[in-house]
Amino acid sequence: MEIPAVANVSVNQTYYYLYDGLGDVVNLVDGYGNLVQTYYYDAFGKSTNVKHDVVNKKQFTGKEIDEDSGLYYFFARYYDPETGRFLSEDSEPYLNLYIYCHDDPINKIDPDGRSDMPNDPIVEVNGCPMRLSEAMTLMTGAMSSAGYPNPSGRVETCGASESIAEPNGRGRAEEVGKEANSAKAGEVTMRDSGKINYTQDNMSSGFSDGRKVSDLTNALKSGQTKPENVKPIRVFQQDGQLNSLDNRRLKAHQDAGKPIATVPASNGEVAREKSKGKNVSSPTIKVRGQDEKTIP
Repeated sequence: MEIPAVANVSVNQTYYYLYDGLGDVVNLVDGYGNLVQTYYYDAFGKSTNVKHDVVNKKQFTGKEIDEDSGLYYFFARYYDPETGRFLSEDSEPYLNLYIYCHDDPINKIDPDGRSDMPNDPIVEVNGCPMRLSEAMTLMTGAMSSAGYPNPSGRVETCGASESIAEPNGRGRAEEVGKEANSAKAGEVTMRDSGKINYTQDNMSSGFSDGRKVSDLTNALKSGQTKPENVKPIRVFQQDGQLNSLDNRRLKAHQDAGKPIATVPASNGEVAREKSKGKNVSSPTIKVRGQDEKTIP
């Protein structure tokens, strides 16, 4: 992937992210540590930079921005930094279903567009940047005792900073200027969905965009949707068993009897989801508001 290092000049170049305490990308540096680009934002993520010389989508809170619409992709929803509001409703029953971080973006963060939490500063452990709460979980031994990789093996952001990577359309990720190896986060593998366990014993029947799990199941069964075109689920190994952090998509693929696209979950993602209650490993799951049947 080519990225212009300066205006009107294109070279194969690797740049590295530097973050602030909120997870915002504030600087890009080259391999020699030279400052290449600086980013400025207001409290709600509106960029105050008029011109960027380097093409880079990852900016406010480390999320990717769509340059055409100016919207940030927060996984569950899209966010508009101009208004400080999400474009779709929150799945949680708040009074205002569109607000970002309860209008307190200085003291709170929203990792995935579904719920906010107190600001959790980024620290470095074994050369890997991660949230303080994640680091504390790792250092207390909870992760290692559960069979997760050592922090030094963190594939999401190993090293003092993170290389810019973009999907290349072939189900792989490429580092700027060179192809990433198979250990990189973003490596997509098609797997037998029936051999992956759930991390919850029950879940709701709908996605955050209003679609039902059954809608995706039917689309997969009919061939209207191809398994390889569905967003990959995040998986991790525990006690020799592969587990999913994205249970609704897994449920749909299992019900349809289809293989599923997977990517490795980072240590931080596993710790974050386990703190939200995704801490079981079960081959079956109940769907609330649907038929309450378990998967055979």
